[in-house]
Amino acid sequence: MDLELSGKVAIVTGGSRGIGAAAACSLAQEGAAVVVNYLAHAEAAAQVVSAIRQNGGRAISFKADVASLAEVEEMVKAALAEFGQLDILVNNAGMSTHTRTIEETTAADIEKVMSVNCVGVVNCVKAVAPHMKSRRYGKIINIVSYRAYAPQLPSPYGISKGAALIFSIEAAIELAPFNINVVSISPGNVITDMMREKGLEGAKLKAFEAQIPIGRAARPEDIANLVCFLASDCARHITGTDILITGGEMFRW
Repeated sequence: MDLELSGKVAIVTGGSRGIGAAAACSLAQEGAAVVVNYLAHAEAAAQVVSAIRQNGGRAISFKADVASLAEVEEMVKAALAEFGQLDILVNNAGMSTHTRTIEETTAADIEKVMSVNCVGVVNCVKAVAPHMKSRRYGKIINIVSYRAYAPQLPSPYGISKGAALIFSIEAAIELAPFNINVVSISPGNVITDMMREKGLEGAKLKAFEAQIPIGRAARPEDIANLVCFLASDCARHITGTDILITGGEMFRW
């Protein structure tokens, strides 16, 4: 299947590591030019850009806090100045929190994580929408989480991901008349460098993966493959929905 992303331009937020880096590289491999967004990991973002360019692709990095609409708008301007158009937005930037009880959760906890995991998504969609609407074309892919369906406790993380999922559906309805697809992806557990840094490797990883029906946790490339498909016109009739990619963890809830 030829995804035909040559000539397309994508912004990937949180593109310096993990799922974001894999998505940026995969989109570039399919022919898209990529803006690799980052906030704290400038060197990692530069490495992603370098890898894309070494493989013959086009990419730049751009520092922006998605919680700031002004910074996001500057990033969109930079993308248009560099590449002339914008076709694909992958909202991957996010932050996790500790799970807390109702009594322990504060308004400040919720506001902090919501500013990135939900408001950040809104900001990015808001910033790209005028350009996509004027061209009557766009693909918006929001990385959410299966915790939107199965929160362990009323944690700020689960609340924020649930809100982002609902926003994705609402945005899809509003933007559909402009030929803009909006889809969210809800990954289960994904083995990233961050999880390995927390000690999930070796025997612990094997024991962890044994609990997943398919027998393995996802890798960033598993999510990136789906991102590329949804960014292509092969998925032109998919909008306003969420796609779970959990290896069967759904059946254990």
